[in-house]
Amino acid sequence: MLIYFTNWGVILTWLSFVFFIAAHLQTYFLTGSPCVTEYNQLVVVTLNTNLWKWAKVSYEAAIVSEVVIVVVYWTLIYGTYEYPDPSFFLIDIASHALPLALLLIEFFINAIKIPRNHYVLMFVFIGVYNIVNYAATKIMGVPVYAI
Repeated sequence: MLIYFTNWGVILTWLSFVFFIAAHLQTYFLTGSPCVTEYNQLVVVTLNTNLWKWAKVSYEAAIVSEVVIVVVYWTLIYGTYEYPDPSFFLIDIASHALPLALLLIEFFINAIKIPRNHYVLMFVFIGVYNIVNYAATKIMGVPVYAI
């Protein structure tokens, strides 16, 4: 359900990975090599293609979402309910911590730089989710998150 921000974050995380994989494959097939050696250091080749642009924009939205999700969930929401089964704790970790961990690893692998002019887009994205959350709360008659 898209009323939960966690689901938005997970979808964006996997979408950014799909775009990065596709962009790396495109680079490999167009240049013949995924990386070059420059000054005795391995440098990842990136082409200025739409795939790279989509990969970076989806990554930016995903990383901001996941930081918000991890901070809000583990400080405000976690512990407000009982687990029906101990295995649900693993599901909590997989959906509320693992995506951020993977995105941080991706940050260091691809040396992603987030331009300052994209910060506004990230806040707009968070604002869109707040509108969805507000609408869902009004339609259902109860808050999406009971905190």
